[in-house]
Amino acid sequence: MALGLGVAGLFALAEREKRVLALIFMLGCCLAVVFFAMVYLLAQWLGQAVTPAIFLAGHILAAAAMVGSLAYFHGRLLRRMPEAFDGE
Repeated sequence: MALGLGVAGLFALAEREKRVLALIFMLGCCLAVVFFAMVYLLAQWLGQAVTPAIFLAGHILAAAAMVGSLAYFHGRLLRRMPEAFDGE
């Protein structure tokens, strides 16, 4: 619950300050790497229960859902994303 409120606050701040959008992107990349490491360790523990195809399909579906929701709820922010990486 607290993580959701924090992310919502970051997106509200990104509406006003475009540099925060780049921060959100980098934070998402870091969290994805941590998640990949956790899943890898869990897969090592479970053995053959989690196949690479299931793992990859789940991540592709999750990424599509997140990008779709970002485009739907924050379309203006998505259009401003290239400006955030210019460093103005």
